[in-house]
Amino acid sequence: TTPPATAVAATDNEIEAPAEQRRKRVVLFVPFHWFFADQYTAVTSALRNCSIDWIVASSQAGEASAKHNEFRVPVDVTLDELQFDPGEYDGMLFIGGNVVPEFGHKDPGAQEFVRQALQTCLDSGGIAASVSNGADAVTECCQLPGGLRREASGR
Repeated sequence: TTPPATAVAATDNEIEAPAEQRRKRVVLFVPFHWFFADQYTAVTSALRNCSIDWIVASSQAGEASAKHNEFRVPVDVTLDELQFDPGEYDGMLFIGGNVVPEFGHKDPGAQEFVRQALQTCLDSGGIAASVSNGADAVTECCQLPGGLRREASGR
């Protein structure tokens, strides 16, 4: 009998084993003090629906608190502990809130880390995204053209 049209004849050495499938994983940057809970829940719901895993990174260990302390999120890793490895993470996402002081100009070490991690992420084909004023952290850290302008008060 003739095999079905979809069958493929091959010897053992011609068949490649399927590559091990790893779930996509992103680093979710959340301000330790004053993030937007609705943005966090919307983003994590979307990630969950797309079968994407995440870790929460913040400037401090413990539990990050939302705008009115109505919601708390356990921090998985601090910026000091995080090593952005493109083999382990497929992207970075910044949640809105008090992002610039935590990831920007008030902490030069955090600013440099975010700049280097973004560069590594993008150079390796990863995705960098932000929600709301999470973009301010990216703009500030990378000193993008048209970046944030400081008021006379220094804010």
